[in-house]
Amino acid sequence: MTPLQKMAWFNVIVFAVALVCYSVLAVLLGPYPACSAFALCAAWGFGDRFLRRRRGGDTVVLDERDLLIQRTAIRMGFGAFWGCFVLACMIPWAILTRLGSQAATIRAEILPLFVVGGMLVVWMARSIAILVLYGRSRANEHD
Repeated sequence: MTPLQKMAWFNVIVFAVALVCYSVLAVLLGPYPACSAFALCAAWGFGDRFLRRRRGGDTVVLDERDLLIQRTAIRMGFGAFWGCFVLACMIPWAILTRLGSQAATIRAEILPLFVVGGMLVVWMARSIAILVLYGRSRANEHD
């Protein structure tokens, strides 16, 4: 398993743990306070440890395929972000204007969730893309 794959699996596992914690806290505290469970995703900051050698701490040299997969995954992550961001903006607008209220508003407390949600989308889409792209490259090697 390559260092990028290890990092991607780490990200997916951390997110899954955060989702489980959110589910439990949502039942106990309610959906908005339960969002604090996603603070566990701060562990993603340690993901670059998978890109370092065990001895000496030097950065692992990635080959051209690894760099191409990493760049493609980042583009896919930001592409997923923009799609989700547009939906996150347009769905409340459509719902609130359908209700007939001319002064439809969104609570200011909700707006930071757009930023946090956007970060989660970018990071998870990037991690999933890394895993999928490595899977495809392995399938092509066997052909």
